[in-house]
Amino acid sequence: QDPARSAYTSNTAITRGKPAITAESGGMGLTDEASVAAQEAGALSLVRHLGILADAPSVRVERPVWFDRSEVLRAAADGVWYPAVEKMQSVAEGTVIGRLHDPFGALIAEVRAPFAGEMLYVVATPPVSKGEPLGFVGHVADAEPRP
Repeated sequence: QDPARSAYTSNTAITRGKPAITAESGGMGLTDEASVAAQEAGALSLVRHLGILADAPSVRVERPVWFDRSEVLRAAADGVWYPAVEKMQSVAEGTVIGRLHDPFGALIAEVRAPFAGEMLYVVATPPVSKGEPLGFVGHVADAEPRP
């Protein structure tokens, strides 16, 4: 809620009263042709929908999933991250998302889902620093919003 402490562009926009979206497609920041094409198609469809480019191609998602809230799960300390779930996996509140260990294997913390939802991403690289993202869970909205 504090614009000075915002870490993501969409959150920064919202704290300043501007509309924003978070685009997630593919995974792990892949830059292969199919992943880039999916992001490009989504961006072009959005600018057409907003009336910015009337002649931009438009692609509709057949079964969109709407999230009404989300949370980035962060490392409580430096350590070695062992995820217990995968991206796109549905989780219940309290589900173990993964475990953070010290370099000698001792458990530092279990990271649990703060609410039921879907894992939008899960970090796959083991070494993490305190405060780094480990995963991102989104709560699936009860009703599909109207465009």
